[in-house]
Amino acid sequence: MAAVSRLSQDKPVAPIPARRRPRLADAGDTAVTSPALETQSMLVERWEAKTAYDEGPKKWSPRKTAAFLLVTCGGFWALVGFGVYRALG
Repeated sequence: MAAVSRLSQDKPVAPIPARRRPRLADAGDTAVTSPALETQSMLVERWEAKTAYDEGPKKWSPRKTAAFLLVTCGGFWALVGFGVYRALG
């Protein structure tokens, strides 16, 4: 005789319903709120409330921006040139 699980004896197992085809939404269907959309709207509200009181981002002056670009790009190209000089010997 085959072994029978005790769980199967306690409660009858409901049959799994057949898979239904997706259907188009009707005008009478009620909308279901998505947790992702709720979170997104909450974050947008908080962000707007936070940025409403901020002064805005601090911007660098054109002189400071040009100096930063000159130093970083110049340093990069100096290292590339030094590397090529050392590689070609």
